[in-house]
Amino acid sequence: MDSHFLEFLGNLLISGAKGMETLKPFAQWMNQGMKGVETISTLFQKCYGIKEPQPDPSDESNRWEASIKEFTASYREFLTLLGVVPIPIHLELQKKCRAQEKTILEQKELISDLKQKLYEKESTDSKTDSKTFSDLMENQSDQFQKMIETLQTILKPKSGK
Repeated sequence: MDSHFLEFLGNLLISGAKGMETLKPFAQWMNQGMKGVETISTLFQKCYGIKEPQPDPSDESNRWEASIKEFTASYREFLTLLGVVPIPIHLELQKKCRAQEKTILEQKELISDLKQKLYEKESTDSKTDSKTFSDLMENQSDQFQKMIETLQTILKPKSGK
């Protein structure tokens, strides 16, 4: 953070402590692109040692733009130190969070549907397996019965001898 920013912030807070309403005008000034609120603009100019920018591309206009960039960078750094998230970033994160929550809900529904299909398939497979096993046992039983009958006819004493 640059010293001009700290001086500006200190004067702003001192004015607020003395009962002057400066925080709302400061927010308004920031939202208007560092324009519009005369008391805050004057304080900014005083702390940064610059004059109001002129329409021509003079050195003073360049200093004004450089001061605004320096101030903005220091302001963001200050907010970061305090753990404050700017509103646009907060809104973007909320949007992403809602999208992820929607995705999670869709995935939960998909998982539930897949589990249900798997259960139905396992149930069908189980019935099929049970039927297949039952058919196999019946087939083996029939074959065993035929084998016994064949053995009886082979081993049966012949009455003609």
